[in-house]
Amino acid sequence: LAPNACDAWVCNAGFYASQAGCNACPANSLTSEAGRTSISDCMCSAGYSGPDDGKCAACEAGKYKNVSGSEPCSVCPPGSFSVESGEVFCSHCPAGTYHNGSTAVAACDACPERTFSLPGSSSIDGCSVSLAVDQAFGACDGLCSCGLLEDAEGTFSDGSGDSNYADNSVCWWMIAPPGAVSVSVSFLGFDLDFAYDWVKLFECESMLCEDPVPLHSDMCESYSYFYNY
Repeated sequence: LAPNACDAWVCNAGFYASQAGCNACPANSLTSEAGRTSISDCMCSAGYSGPDDGKCAACEAGKYKNVSGSEPCSVCPPGSFSVESGEVFCSHCPAGTYHNGSTAVAACDACPERTFSLPGSSSIDGCSVSLAVDQAFGACDGLCSCGLLEDAEGTFSDGSGDSNYADNSVCWWMIAPPGAVSVSVSFLGFDLDFAYDWVKLFECESMLCEDPVPLHSDMCESYSYFYNY
């Protein structure tokens, strides 16, 4: 930050030279290296966009820019979002939400009621009932057809019929008829390997079933779970 032998100012990065000396680049802009001599050498910082004369505007929420220069801000990619203006990077959509990347958004869309998604989901197709319960009890595995039971009456089975059930089965059913204030579950019979296999019933406060408790009479949503080694 001093004149050289020829009385020309050599300014540090972030400044440009004029006859009067070194001048700081305008707000939210910088020069890439020392020795720049014009305000047009000031480029917009990451998170800001505009022409290379220092007139830089912050990227709006839902967009980002991770390089310096005059490039425009970009809409966050599918499965991500940005909350504040001037963001350099986008954040993944939280679990239970999604965003397809078609527009700039400051928050991802919530999955439909009774469904769940993994972080970074880019489509409503990533929202599912099975993921909601898998978070608590693990993925369905075996001959059974796990799922959400919403009818006022119905049945569920491990899928084995008259044969033995499959080894290492994990079966679950979320019983949650809309508007129900109670659920009654009756079993026709059991034929389990003692001390190795279980059928368990839980009450869940929501589809995420984050803190399942043993079933009792005042439940609104119940979860039936079958597991064997």
